[in-house]
Amino acid sequence: FFSSRRRHTRCSRDWSSDVCSSDLPFMQLSAGDRRSVIEDLLDIQVFSAMNVLVKSKLTKCKEEESTLRIQIDAVKGKIELHKKHLDELKKNTKEIIDAKKQEVVENKTELTTLDAEYNQTQSNIDAMLVEISDDETTTKKFSKLNSLEAKIETNISKIETDIEFYNDHSTCPTCDQAINNKEEKVHSCTAKLKELNEGLEKLKVESDAIISRINTIKATQKKIQELEQELVKLSTSSTKVKSYIRKLEKEIEALESKPAMSDDFKAQSKELLNQLQEYNENRREAVTNMQHYEIVSQLLKDGGIKSKIIKQYIPVINKLVNKYLAAMDFFVNFNLDEEFKESIKSRHRDDFSYSNFSEGEKKRIDLALLFTWRSVAKLKNSVNTNLLIFDEVFDGSLDNNGTEEFLKLINMMNDDTNIFVISHKGDILIDKFRHTIKFAKVKNFSQQVN
Repeated sequence: FFSSRRRHTRCSRDWSSDVCSSDLPFMQLSAGDRRSVIEDLLDIQVFSAMNVLVKSKLTKCKEEESTLRIQIDAVKGKIELHKKHLDELKKNTKEIIDAKKQEVVENKTELTTLDAEYNQTQSNIDAMLVEISDDETTTKKFSKLNSLEAKIETNISKIETDIEFYNDHSTCPTCDQAINNKEEKVHSCTAKLKELNEGLEKLKVESDAIISRINTIKATQKKIQELEQELVKLSTSSTKVKSYIRKLEKEIEALESKPAMSDDFKAQSKELLNQLQEYNENRREAVTNMQHYEIVSQLLKDGGIKSKIIKQYIPVINKLVNKYLAAMDFFVNFNLDEEFKESIKSRHRDDFSYSNFSEGEKKRIDLALLFTWRSVAKLKNSVNTNLLIFDEVFDGSLDNNGTEEFLKLINMMNDDTNIFVISHKGDILIDKFRHTIKFAKVKNFSQQVN
């Protein structure tokens, strides 16, 4: 069935169809997927793309700054080395060689000590790892206990609510009939409540024991981390000592084979100073760029510009959803927060979520959201789709009253919209639309029939 209206050559993207054509309605999407839909609707995903580019440039800046810092340290080390050599040239070559040889001996002794400390520390770490080998199983057990404890607490809360209901009511508030066996039901609930409380107490005792073990494991893990840091320090120190020993041996070999020229060292020092100045200037520029990119990245994050834009549209979205719900004779207060979590208040009832409603009521909410996305798209982009297709909307869980109200809502739409309704309920809906096209399967092929 379809109702044919005036067509337009210009067409725009129907944002609602993106939601309705997916496997899940908007309300069944995760918070992240809901955000993606609304960002796409409001055309603000460009900020995410911009943020990716900024992060890429920021990473390059950090890498550049890190490289320059290493180069600066290397140049400083070379300059310091040259200064030291220039001073050493003033001394007797033999005294310098003897002093360096003695320094090599001292550093080798230090290297032996470092290796021994490293091996001992590694042994301590291995022993501690054996002590906490039950880390994974303990954590899983604790998670299971927490889950079971939460379920028991939920059941306790439900039973307490039932007891309170039986104590406060003698008749059913829905059908006004007397509640039979009230005392027996209260007694049964009380016994079950006692049983659950006893079980919960046992769980808490076991949970406390596991928490104690977890704390012990965490303390051991912290000690392991400290020892691993110590390993890194020892390894770094060992590497530096080895490097220094090689440096000393090369210097001794150079001094014994050929004395260095002081003028050559001075020329090299001047060159190194020029390099140091250039590296420092480049590093200052890289740091400035990093600061700028970090500021821009903060603005482009979810909590920045996008959050401001979404915050402005959330009240509009909520107002439109409630408008369309009321038009379908479904009087609830629907509200999406800035994290795209819903709260739905029904008269004389507490807060509800989407999952609390019947399938027919869910369908009304889905349809209200569909019309809302179309309205927001028109509001945001100053364009509107002239085509709307409903596939088996009337064949699902929408009740008779919801169907009537939904038809009224369709009829209230402006004449610029072409509405197509696909349904298997042809006999029921045939008088609801201007034009009807029937199809039947003939020899396994769908064909139009009169």
